[in-house]
Amino acid sequence: MQFNWSAAQRKARERWIRYGQRSFPRRAAPASPASCLRALKKLTTTELLHPAQGAASEIQAIFDGLGYSCAESGALFMGQAHLYGSWLPLTKFLPEYAQKLSALRRKPLLGLAATEPQAGSDFFGMETRAVERKSGWALSGLKTFVTNAPIADFFLVYARTAAERGPASLACFLVKADSPGLSVRALPESMGLETAAMGEVRLKNVLIPHAQVLGSPRSGLDIFHYTMAWERSLILSSAPGALDRLREATAAMAQKKMRGAKRVIEIPAFQEKLERVSLLAAQIRAGITAAAAQLDAGKCGISLAAETKVAASENYQEASRILLQLGGKEAFLRGSPSESNYRDSLASHLYSGPNDLLRAIVEAMR
Repeated sequence: MQFNWSAAQRKARERWIRYGQRSFPRRAAPASPASCLRALKKLTTTELLHPAQGAASEIQAIFDGLGYSCAESGALFMGQAHLYGSWLPLTKFLPEYAQKLSALRRKPLLGLAATEPQAGSDFFGMETRAVERKSGWALSGLKTFVTNAPIADFFLVYARTAAERGPASLACFLVKADSPGLSVRALPESMGLETAAMGEVRLKNVLIPHAQVLGSPRSGLDIFHYTMAWERSLILSSAPGALDRLREATAAMAQKKMRGAKRVIEIPAFQEKLERVSLLAAQIRAGITAAAAQLDAGKCGISLAAETKVAASENYQEASRILLQLGGKEAFLRGSPSESNYRDSLASHLYSGPNDLLRAIVEAMR
């Protein structure tokens, strides 16, 4: 399968490949939380993470290029979680505040606080409450698995504004991380994306002004659907670039290794598996490209976004498994590029909604 970028996408991708090669030199040492945060800090100084508005097709190409030129997968994941989960919804539903934040010299990092310990996949089951006061809304509850939580400057917090659990009782609030009554606890490192910072966000009567409600107190579900359309469609945009980078490194290794009188790279079965990785990367790109086009046209719905994420994550895992096997014993060392990438691919089946849940959503909407 041959994949072709548009001229604009190719230009954007090549520009950010060059940026990544300058800013994130390849190195032998495994990624670490410290190196991840340094990379993320560099990304927040660019125009990438705080656009006035987003063009999905361009964003896809940019992160594809960064996936190729930057091995800090945790930083790329955290940047995308900020962009799709919080910044783009903020620019659409509370644009005046987004403009205020984008004018700051030090650009803020945002986190999406939706998941709860007992309602991870049940949006209507959340227990976080928002009670209206004269001066605003008082939020109380607990959110978990919040990407960027330990270092975020702001959160988009979803809460129920009424006792009933219907669509009209959900709202989304912009909350400063240093608000009185808000506390954050970092979560332990995870199996995949282990350098990405995640945590719990606890709120106890955190007072939020009326002006920091996104949309209206009744539009939380619409905002969440908009957010998930972007996140599920694009969150794996960096995966094909990472697969290209690892495939090239695997091929270079095979060029040096001998099996009998042949170089490993010359063995037909080895070549076929490398070609399979290329095909899977192209399939991921094609699926995301189709969803990105619908996003830019304002037509990407819940079902398409869910289908895109499921297909991309499954192709990503298969390609990552092949690369791990082709890499030989060195690839199985803890922290090797192929080993850590494989664990990242496993994580992709869970974030932005577990794949089994997303399949059920797609089936229910047919």
